[in-house]
Amino acid sequence: MTFNMKPLGCDPARIKGMSERLIVSHYENNYGGTVKRLNAIEEQFAELDFASAPAFVVNGLKREQLIAMNSMVLHELFFDGLGDASEPIGGLRDALARDFGSYERWRSEFLATGNVAVIENFAPPRICFLLTQAIVFMSMITALRPVPNTSPCGPFDSSRV
Repeated sequence: MTFNMKPLGCDPARIKGMSERLIVSHYENNYGGTVKRLNAIEEQFAELDFASAPAFVVNGLKREQLIAMNSMVLHELFFDGLGDASEPIGGLRDALARDFGSYERWRSEFLATGNVAVIENFAPPRICFLLTQAIVFMSMITALRPVPNTSPCGPFDSSRV
């Protein structure tokens, strides 16, 4: 399977708080590099003889595929979220209010967490914990998008575990 970069869905010059140069650079270099990396991994899988490949080779490629796939999906979510200033509506706003007491409370905590992580050269344990929670949460989100099955065993079957 070949992956392609999704087009940037906003005008980077209109985004407040980030320069056009920063957005374009991140889109082209970070996101673009991730897509290229994922395609390179897919090419390695296409050439791999699973019957004779050592397990550590398959394991390493699968791990790198998962990392690259998560990175690609997270970049797509990030760029899809860029646009004119707005606030969440509907179910997302309701969920934030339910879990944090209000949308405003969530936004305040979210901004404060980001500010502390940026200010500190080495994040204190509480921030490391919060960032780890965020990473786990984002991994759960990206898990909703299946990684292409390149396993010689076929699709995962939980009943066999």
